[in-house]
Amino acid sequence: MEKGYTSKIFEKDFSDEVSRQAYLKATKWLALNVYGKGNLSQHISVKITKLEKEKNKTETVFRVTLYFMANFEEMHNAHCNACRQSTNLFMNNKPNCQECKFNAFLTRLKYENDNMVERLSERFEEND
Repeated sequence: MEKGYTSKIFEKDFSDEVSRQAYLKATKWLALNVYGKGNLSQHISVKITKLEKEKNKTETVFRVTLYFMANFEEMHNAHCNACRQSTNLFMNNKPNCQECKFNAFLTRLKYENDNMVERLSERFEEND
């Protein structure tokens, strides 16, 4: 399993009198808006939850929750490569990885995650 950072980006409910139909609506929406959009599904984790029926309601509701997954290993490798290049370019030295504090890496991870969550949230809200 990949190590990563996950953030919730979107949530949508699907309901119908027939439980199976509500579930099919949810999966059809996923097929059109997540799995049918190229490699978008590589960065999104999906959770489908059947909600408890409210009193005096006959409809079954399924909630689809989407999460963005930032790949920790890809971010780490990109940070280390940038550090090595800048150390070689500006200091003519080898980087000292034992002294690296990863603060810049963690800042970059949060920045990239926040940007991707914002873009994906807007995208799914537009298709809602």
